[in-house]
Amino acid sequence: MSGSIERALYVVLALAAGWLGGHADFSQKPVAPAAPPSAVSATAPLSARGFVLLDAAGKRRAAWSVSPTGVAGFDVYDAKGIPRAQIGVGADGSGLFDLADGAGKPTVTISSIAKGGLTTLKLTTPDGVTRAELTMKDGDPAFLLCDRRGNRLIRTTVQSDQPAIALYDAAGNWRSLMTLNTDGTPEFGLADQNAKPRAMLGLQPDGRPTFMMSSDGGKALAVLTQNTDGAASLQLMGADGGVVGRLP
Repeated sequence: MSGSIERALYVVLALAAGWLGGHADFSQKPVAPAAPPSAVSATAPLSARGFVLLDAAGKRRAAWSVSPTGVAGFDVYDAKGIPRAQIGVGADGSGLFDLADGAGKPTVTISSIAKGGLTTLKLTTPDGVTRAELTMKDGDPAFLLCDRRGNRLIRTTVQSDQPAIALYDAAGNWRSLMTLNTDGTPEFGLADQNAKPRAMLGLQPDGRPTFMMSSDGGKALAVLTQNTDGAASLQLMGADGGVVGRLP
């Protein structure tokens, strides 16, 4: 065993708090019912803190248990005794489901945080590196692709019905961002190595294009746009943001 579903739930809860698995340990023997069978009504449910299911050869193939902290877990094993599928539900209602490879390492994990409003589907390598992640936070979806070290490369989000696609460099800084505003106007931005916006291209609601260059401090240096009469206009700004030149 590489851990417990209870521990995995705690990890998922911690990740949800920061926003952007283990396995259940059923090695203990099943706990006997509180009363002997003879004292239990034939119609009463069978009660225990743990159950282990065995195959014809006597090998453990599935198990249920409830931890002292109230985490209910179910684990399914292959013929070699390696856990391949786990499901757990915490006392607060947070849930976790994962599928593992032949070594028992989770590669697909689905989690739902009861209090955080966050549901996640995560694809990981056997050494625990996230390569893809689909999340739903307060009704807004997001999709993330990562490199072999787990650093984000592409992130697609929809927030308040506004879609956006961001590309990141090897240092984890966003370098380009494409968005579509709620009024239908598109924007495309470029950032420097410090994730500071330096250039933006977009369309105004009436379809006129605008291009802007910014300083590393975020102030506009030049704005090229189309006027309402159809002619092009260029404005040059000084260090204080004031216009120092205009064409025409």
